[in-house]
Amino acid sequence: LERLAREIERQAPGMIASVLLLDEDGVHLRHGAAPSLPLPYVQAIDGVAIGEGVGSCGTAAWRRAQVIVENTATDPLWTDYRDLALRNQLRACWSTPIVDTGGSVLGTFALYYHRPRKPTDYHTDLIQQATHTAAIAITRYRQEEALRAERDFARAVIDTMGEGLSVTDADQRLTYVNTAFASMLGVPAEEILGHLATEFVIEDDAAVIDQAVADRQRGLRSSYDLRLRGVDDHVTPVLVTGVPRLRNNQYSGAIAVITDLSERMTAEQALRESEERYRLLVDNLPHAIG
Repeated sequence: LERLAREIERQAPGMIASVLLLDEDGVHLRHGAAPSLPLPYVQAIDGVAIGEGVGSCGTAAWRRAQVIVENTATDPLWTDYRDLALRNQLRACWSTPIVDTGGSVLGTFALYYHRPRKPTDYHTDLIQQATHTAAIAITRYRQEEALRAERDFARAVIDTMGEGLSVTDADQRLTYVNTAFASMLGVPAEEILGHLATEFVIEDDAAVIDQAVADRQRGLRSSYDLRLRGVDDHVTPVLVTGVPRLRNNQYSGAIAVITDLSERMTAEQALRESEERYRLLVDNLPHAIG
């Protein structure tokens, strides 16, 4: 937005460009870009609530229509901001709402002059181009911010999962692992990325992975037992459930959920041992009584 403002100023010498962004509350305008406006003025209007009679920008956002003020010293829209404008030698202000494709106001684009004047056809075309460009930039930025927030939230959820999660590419190299999976191996996540998945299983189970990959390449889900090899050759029995990733109907890797079976197998072993002791006790009970 700052580059846009400077480019507009370059194309119309003597003109000062400013972009204000409508806050998420839909009420307040926040500083977006104003490389040539006096800092005291920028600070004074940052956070102003939109409304009728709130200068050119507050009124334009409120009306959802362009507001042309040829002289801030006499226009009633500037009654509450006249002294501020005159102290900073801002005598004309033309403000246009920046609107997205859905008709929502994103902010305002304003042009100031140090002397009273009205826009020419050239200025009108320039304003139209600037507001269109600003709308694209603001919309794209907000979409990227929303996507980034969703991605961060998803990763936070994944990293708090009790089960492991891994993502591999078409060559079976690990491109993402969550905290739980890294803990199973006893290796920091960043040291796992880029390695082949088979590097972290015992050799006897490599054929299991090969079969699972063959299934996934045919678009099939797969579920199988596996033994992970961690630091100091520590072995962790796991259940792996894998789903193929497809791009343009071509296999591009897989996402797998890894469940640690250690506690379950320990419990099953304890149960078997308990059952064995019970069986021995029952078998020997008659002899004990006799």
